[in-house]
Amino acid sequence: MNKIFSAVLCMLCFSSFAQEKYLEISLDGVKTTSGFMNNVHLIKNDESGVLSLFMEEPKTTYGFQYDEDLKQIAQLTSKGVKRKYKEIIGQASAGGKVRLIQKNTRGNKFASILYDFDNEKTEEMEYDLDMSDQKYLQSYNRDGICYVFSIFKNTSILNKWTFTLDGKVTSEEMTLEDEMKRNKLRTFNLYKLIEEGGGMDSFINVSKVENKLPNTLDVATEQNKMFAHENGFYWTLDENHQYTAILDFQLPDLLPKVTIVRKAVIGDANSVKTNSFISGNILAQIVSNRKNMNLVFKDLETQEVFNEYSLSKDEEITFKNGPILQEGSVYNFGSTRKLEKASKFLRKIASDKNGIALFKSNNGYRAIIGGVRSQGGGGGFGMMGAMGGIAIASAGGVVMSFNPASLAYGSYGSTGSTRIESLFDIEFQHIEGELPFNVFDEIEILSEDWLKRADDVYLVEDFVLFGNYETNKKLYTLYKFENK
Repeated sequence: MNKIFSAVLCMLCFSSFAQEKYLEISLDGVKTTSGFMNNVHLIKNDESGVLSLFMEEPKTTYGFQYDEDLKQIAQLTSKGVKRKYKEIIGQASAGGKVRLIQKNTRGNKFASILYDFDNEKTEEMEYDLDMSDQKYLQSYNRDGICYVFSIFKNTSILNKWTFTLDGKVTSEEMTLEDEMKRNKLRTFNLYKLIEEGGGMDSFINVSKVENKLPNTLDVATEQNKMFAHENGFYWTLDENHQYTAILDFQLPDLLPKVTIVRKAVIGDANSVKTNSFISGNILAQIVSNRKNMNLVFKDLETQEVFNEYSLSKDEEITFKNGPILQEGSVYNFGSTRKLEKASKFLRKIASDKNGIALFKSNNGYRAIIGGVRSQGGGGGFGMMGAMGGIAIASAGGVVMSFNPASLAYGSYGSTGSTRIESLFDIEFQHIEGELPFNVFDEIEILSEDWLKRADDVYLVEDFVLFGNYETNKKLYTLYKFENK
């Protein structure tokens, strides 16, 4: 079955029956203006099953709560937090209360807004935190608490800030000195390892990745990434071309354990590009230069190698499913073209940031391998911009970094990349055949002709929700998709 026939068949299937509607929210009688929604935030409390949605227009936020049977149990309207706090980084929640935590663009000032559904009121507050000698890194939400991590400048000392529902904030310094000694890293400096660029153009960032969804190279080629796991999260740091530094933050204290995973050597370390990606218990590492590429899949805990692929410029790429593709606005004004030789593929990704995006499907793994050049572009729900080299998703001036599924969906189909795609079984043996459609392909088929407003995706349990707002009906609808 070829790709064209598959697309036609898929479209016929969608036309023959309606995609399952998960939830419809009518704002008729609630929303008095006729304008469109900017974006929607969705939060599900895993313990109570309560679903909270916050729908934003320029000066007003509409909040809704639903029980585990999707019956509406509360609704309120708010004027929202001050506009200088443009990025929602997390939430603290319990019962009928949700506190959204936000920061400013520089990451040195924080505020929150409490949605008290029980008493039908909201409450804003700004936090007085001393961040003068620190840089914001990332946030993490678990069990109704929002944790924020910063790093003291030019040190290996982290600061963990804990934001709770009652509006209180506490902090705890965490030094990695013992971890450095255990790994025999005498010259290890965490700040320098996370820092990207140089001089006046340097910046600090760890980019959240939702690895339970398909991702493009726009996301996968970030130097520093964060991946959630069952009991906390990982940071992968790939500034050093000789190893991947993995920081494993485990609950309850979230004090990181450092693991150093060596990379393949294919030439002068100064001439290579390297990166990594985590999917479940798999660590994928890529090392490439203009003449060679090495791709290895390892057990994350034991570092045992499952399989390894090497490529030189004179060889055929035997582990790809489809052509070498080169696309994006930096290449022929957005057109896509096919490259014939491995030498061109290696040369292109040697001048870009390289990476691998790995997604576990029903039958094994699907990988996107290649490189990407920084560029602006349009995402599916709003815009994809650059913030210190980071791909960010935004709509209506509010950055939605607390939902990494937004970044995966927003970048999908808009990357400026040179890439191949590959299918592997669970032991990372290459599988021949056509590339199947994924959940984002199905969403695009469903919504291809829609006027998209406040459209976004959310990963809830083991399925994906896609939402869209119909301005003329004042109706927001969430559609349910299997994540396969």
